[in-house]
Amino acid sequence: MTVVTTAVFHPPRRVATDATPPEHNPANSLAGRLASRVLFRRTPMSDIFVTRHEKGAWTDEVFEAMARLLGPGSGPGRAVLEHELLRCDLLYLATDLDGPCAFLLGARVRLPVGPERRPARYLGLSVARSDQGHEALLERFTAEARDEEESRGVRVVLFTAAATPLAVRTAETFWSDLQPAPDASFREDVLPVVDAARAWLGATVSLDRPFALPRLTCGGGDWRRTLDEGGGGELFRRMGIEQAQGDRLLLLCSVPGRGRVLSAQAA
Repeated sequence: MTVVTTAVFHPPRRVATDATPPEHNPANSLAGRLASRVLFRRTPMSDIFVTRHEKGAWTDEVFEAMARLLGPGSGPGRAVLEHELLRCDLLYLATDLDGPCAFLLGARVRLPVGPERRPARYLGLSVARSDQGHEALLERFTAEARDEEESRGVRVVLFTAAATPLAVRTAETFWSDLQPAPDASFREDVLPVVDAARAWLGATVSLDRPFALPRLTCGGGDWRRTLDEGGGGELFRRMGIEQAQGDRLLLLCSVPGRGRVLSAQAA
């Protein structure tokens, strides 16, 4: 998950169970002209609303909101967005009193693990101009994954391609059973899931660095490292992640209990 904080503006149940493989996601540009199906839910954070938009039904207004939050120009950030639009089939958009304040791209996936196809959710690009907006998106994303677990009686794997230590700290705060752990250890039983997630992301195989995603997408090291300060950097170093070369760190997580999410919001 790439998280970018911007200041573009002047200062705010339906559970989908079928996977959408990346090759079945039709290309969408920022100029797409589509009708939108939106699911509304008021978040408990101030006056922020979060809407979920299904791929194949993204309006001009949705694309404009993403473009404005990402900022002007056609640099590396825009290229990363275009890449994620092809990969993802869900968009969560947070809006406060002053308009769109954050978005998160995600995908419903079924990872082939042995004879199973494990239900999973991919967390993609996230751009926010406020911490509350970003937290509201994560709460909504997590709540829907938990609803799927409870309605179907299965465990949902959460995975993301972390571009900066900020994504590691976010995962530690909002989700459970982070793999690899902050000390760079990991359980052997997660490696088949790691292999399946790497394959879905289109990453090359690295036997000695199973959680490393070498040069996963375009973008360049400088743009990715804008939020590279603070805790979490040590995990990148231990796992052999070369951020300057565009590497990312694969993170696997579990959906937390309801109490864990409330604690994360309070923090």
